[in-house]
Amino acid sequence: MDAEADESYVNAALEDGQTGKKSVQRNYATVLTEEDIRALMEIDVQSVSDFTSLSKAEATLLLSHLRW
Repeated sequence: MDAEADESYVNAALEDGQTGKKSVQRNYATVLTEEDIRALMEIDVQSVSDFTSLSKAEATLLLSHLRW
């Protein structure tokens, strides 16, 4: 996964028309692979684990309980 995907799941792009037309804003969604999703989940579990001083297993259970 690249650094941009870590920062944001959705990227915004602006296109300028060459004939003097107004700019058009379009939102593009980033499609995540299963590996990307697992990596993001692991980052979140590690963050909760570090913040709360819980084990990874306990942090996973906590996040699951909170419907994360």
